[in-house]
Amino acid sequence: MSNVSIVKSFTNGAAALTQYQLVKTPAALVEGAAATDTCVGIVQSGAAATADVDVCIFGVTRAQAAGVITRGDLIEAGAAGQVSTHSTTSTKPVVGFALETTTAQGDEFEIFLFCQSDAGPAA
Repeated sequence: MSNVSIVKSFTNGAAALTQYQLVKTPAALVEGAAATDTCVGIVQSGAAATADVDVCIFGVTRAQAAGVITRGDLIEAGAAGQVSTHSTTSTKPVVGFALETTTAQGDEFEIFLFCQSDAGPAA
């Protein structure tokens, strides 16, 4: 069985990016984490400043966890381009759901990515 993903090439911004980091694009790519950020996807390999980089914009990909995440959890942007569990009180947009469970910050794990521009489900 294969995993389906849509990957697009972008030009990186002024800072280096780490593999599996969640990113946004005001003009060039930068890490995304604020509640107001509209993230476009996840970097598929590390990239130097101003380099072209492939970004998964939809589908199955790996991500970096900001902490413990349980398989099936909805996820949102966390600190430094990592992802965290989306809470019902969060104003951050849902960016996907976890396909695996993590145990610590920095864990790389599989998610289904579907970046969206509004907050997730209400409580």
